[in-house]
Amino acid sequence: FYQEVAPQLAMNAPTCFFSALDGNTGDFILLLADLAPARNGNLRAGCSLEEAELALNDVAKLHADWWESPQLAGMDWLSRAKPDGIALFQEMYQRAWGPFVDRMKDQLPPEILEIGERYGNSYARIAASLSQPPLTLTHGDYHLDNLFFNTSSDGVLSATIIDWQCAAHGRGVFDVAYFLGMSLPPEMRRSHERELLRSYHAILEERGVQGYSFDRCWDEYRLSFFTLLARLVVVNGGGLQISEEQLEYYSMIMPRQIAPMVDLDIGNLLPQ
Repeated sequence: FYQEVAPQLAMNAPTCFFSALDGNTGDFILLLADLAPARNGNLRAGCSLEEAELALNDVAKLHADWWESPQLAGMDWLSRAKPDGIALFQEMYQRAWGPFVDRMKDQLPPEILEIGERYGNSYARIAASLSQPPLTLTHGDYHLDNLFFNTSSDGVLSATIIDWQCAAHGRGVFDVAYFLGMSLPPEMRRSHERELLRSYHAILEERGVQGYSFDRCWDEYRLSFFTLLARLVVVNGGGLQISEEQLEYYSMIMPRQIAPMVDLDIGNLLPQ
């Protein structure tokens, strides 16, 4: 990412002074610029509306500039949804669903218990749909803990995004759903969700994206929350060892992640 993509970004990423990778072992070194005095976003605390608008404006520029770019096809290090991987992840989801419910049942409203059960048989269809064009470069883990905010001497707020290890060739609006579902308290998201998505979509069009209506963007935004649900289930129910500190963290953040799935009635997108 730092060698091939970062120099071309319209959004801020840390300046990389040196990078090296051993292709055999996977060992790597990155020497990145110190971002001080910028302050790290805080997922637990949430963010202001101004910060949310900035985050979505920046990621819209990323998505627009790489929209259907043929350059991405040659970047074999980018994560991509492939049929065998989709089938494998569906099996992982189905195995993890029961343990996930056992572990997190106190955090799960009845609607999610019903949606999650039905989703197990529809994962592959939805994942395959979201892997079709139009595709772009996505961050893949776009939330407050990976953002650093800085205010200039003349009061202009800017953001720098770190942690590009999940960069992918995928559907851009997933980054939007992931950010809003992870980073905004439910009340704030409900009040500003549609206007934030309209601003995101407007920047796509301003930067040259054509043939992608707001209605389609909204529908795919709703659909993207299934991907977030799949991550939650596999991480928390897939047999990985989770410390008490991690469990406390997930228990705190999960209601925020679950709320849009209920508010947006994503279960209505599943076959009856």
